[in-house]
Amino acid sequence: MLALPPRSLKSRFLMTLSGLALASAAAPALVAQSGLQFDVIAFDDVVMQGGSVAQGCSMSFGLVVNTGTVPIPLNTWQNGLTFGTSTAAVNGMWLNQYNPFGGNPMLMPGQAFGHDDPLLTSLLNPGETLLHPTSALALSFQLAGGPVGTTQQFALYAQAGDKRARIDTQVTFVSQVTCDQLSAKRFSAVHSDAEVATLGPSCELPTGALTLKAIGAGDWGGTTTVLSGNMPVIGNPHFALTVEGVLENQIGQPHVLVVGLPSAPFAIQGCSVWIDFAAPTFLKAGTIGVYCPVPFACLAAQPIMDLPIPFDGSLVGAVLAAQWTVLTPLASNGLFAASNGLRIKIGQAP
Repeated sequence: MLALPPRSLKSRFLMTLSGLALASAAAPALVAQSGLQFDVIAFDDVVMQGGSVAQGCSMSFGLVVNTGTVPIPLNTWQNGLTFGTSTAAVNGMWLNQYNPFGGNPMLMPGQAFGHDDPLLTSLLNPGETLLHPTSALALSFQLAGGPVGTTQQFALYAQAGDKRARIDTQVTFVSQVTCDQLSAKRFSAVHSDAEVATLGPSCELPTGALTLKAIGAGDWGGTTTVLSGNMPVIGNPHFALTVEGVLENQIGQPHVLVVGLPSAPFAIQGCSVWIDFAAPTFLKAGTIGVYCPVPFACLAAQPIMDLPIPFDGSLVGAVLAAQWTVLTPLASNGLFAASNGLRIKIGQAP
């Protein structure tokens, strides 16, 4: 009897994801965060160089205004979710949210921060004040190489907490080198159906905590009509998870990402676990690699685990949990250290 070939990691993940979607079909909707509300003031008409030789256009792109009744921690903004699409393929797109002030300052109701371009600040309402009126970078839009002689529409999404703003921007691609912002518009956030939230810590290495977070992998290279972002929505081929932490003494050690259903925390070898192992799980394993940015100065490579989300409506509403471990005798328990858990709720393609 011929043995069936093993399924690829990607196909096994998609099968597991479908099973998890069924298992979590009755998951409750996100609970609105009372009082959290913001507007984004961003450029909505841009002219830039297009074509395959274009060097790209990187813009400090907008202002964020707290229009709610509670403070917004700027780390919540910086660690928020992004996604976007364009009407034609471009060589590269990237949307980022930033906290330029360090620490975790609060954006109080009625305050704004970001780029102090007159096109943007003219759209502030009476009583709204610009925090640190300098060219602070609240939102960055980087774009390269669209079809010359055309005007394309970009739908960009920026999320903080449970609220998401859609920013509609048109870009006209010309042959000459330019990056001009012609006008701006104000966009209000609405409730989002996608979420990435920290469930809680686990057990750190002697060198410190291991932080699992969502990213957009493959931001540059190749033509795309989908902006690589970290928003878990169907049709996002660039959704991925990564781990931050000091791993220089873990090079070559095996690591495992586990994706399953969320669980109340329970302890294994002194580490808090947030995955329900009674339900289907997906494992993605590897070893801590190395990269050398300069000769004789090598560092541990940051683990990046691609988890592309197919355009499958049956996945909307699925609630997943993810956690990462590194197997190492240097851990406090002599076996492994683990990251925080993540709760991931898959939403509609916005």
